[in-house]
Amino acid sequence: MSNSSRARITPRLVLGLGVLAVGILFTADTLGLGSAALVLDYWPVALIAVGATKLGGRSTSDRLFAGVWIGIGLWLLAWNLDYIDVNPFQILWPAVILLFGLFLLFGGRRPGTTGDRGTTVNVIAVMGGVERKISGRAFEGGDIIAFMGGGKLDLRQAKLAGDEAAIQIFAMWGGYELRVPPEWIVSVEVLPLLGGVEDKRTHQEHVDGAPRLVLKGVVIMGGIEVKT
Repeated sequence: MSNSSRARITPRLVLGLGVLAVGILFTADTLGLGSAALVLDYWPVALIAVGATKLGGRSTSDRLFAGVWIGIGLWLLAWNLDYIDVNPFQILWPAVILLFGLFLLFGGRRPGTTGDRGTTVNVIAVMGGVERKISGRAFEGGDIIAFMGGGKLDLRQAKLAGDEAAIQIFAMWGGYELRVPPEWIVSVEVLPLLGGVEDKRTHQEHVDGAPRLVLKGVVIMGGIEVKT
C-alpha cells in the first residue's frame, strides 16, 4: 500500500476524528477544563467535512454524496445558530418516505423473467430475509429493496446479457450481500446516508472487456457487501 493511499481522507476518517473530538470535549467539560456548550451548536460542521471529502470524486454518486451531506450540514448549522426557523428533523422522515416512494415508482424496473434462470432479479425484503441465486446466461440486472430486512443474491453462476448490467438498490435499516464472479468489475454508484457499500473481494485482476456490474441507488443506515 502506498503512502498516498494511507493518507487518503475518507468520510469514515472524518467521522472518527469528529467523534474523538466530541469525546475529548465532553471529558474536558466533566473535568471543569472547558465548556462543551460553547461549541456544541457547531457539530454540523462535521457533516460538512464528511461531504467535502467527496467533492473531488469523479463519479456522479461521489458528487451527489458531497452535495447531500454538505447541504444537510449547512441546514443544521443554520438552524442551530437561529438563522432559520425550519427544523430539519421535522421533514427528515417525510423526505425518506418520499424517496422510498419515488424509488418504487422509478427504480428502473425492466421487463424480463425472474427466477433462478431469469434475466432479471426483483427482490423486496421487508422485515425479513430473501435469498436468491441466479444462474441465467443473459442477466440484465434488476432491483433490490431491503427495508428493515436483508438477504443474499448469488450471481456467481450468472452471465451478463451484454458487457454491463445494473442493479438498483434501496436499503434502509437493512442490507444485502451480493456474491459475484471474481472476474466481474463492480462499479458503485450508490448514495450512502449513514450507510455504505463495501467490496470485500481481496484479490481482483480485471482484464479489458470484463463484465461490469453497476450498483445504483440509496443506502440509508444500512449496508451492501460484495463478495465472491
